[in-house]
Amino acid sequence: MSYIILSLALFTIGVYGVLSSKHLLKIFLFLEVMTAAANMLIAAFAAYQKINPVFGQVFIVAVWAVSIANAVVFVALAVYLWKKYGTVNIDALRELRH
Repeated sequence: MSYIILSLALFTIGVYGVLSSKHLLKIFLFLEVMTAAANMLIAAFAAYQKINPVFGQVFIVAVWAVSIANAVVFVALAVYLWKKYGTVNIDALRELRH
């Protein structure tokens, strides 16, 4: 039960960080915290349900694969924005639109 509470707390911290941060790299780090919380929750449910542990591990590997793809795209986007506009601040990028 404590792993479920810990994963929910980590996920809540990640959501708060994503919603309150103005820097793209901080948002990315908080998204990774949310992914780690989801992996912990999957592992906890797999352990508590007494199912074959391979099923939980397969889901965790799938989440990792999506997370790695997300990291590659997000870092490439941040590098592109930094080279083109010289900033990765969300507010500064919004002002460029107007």
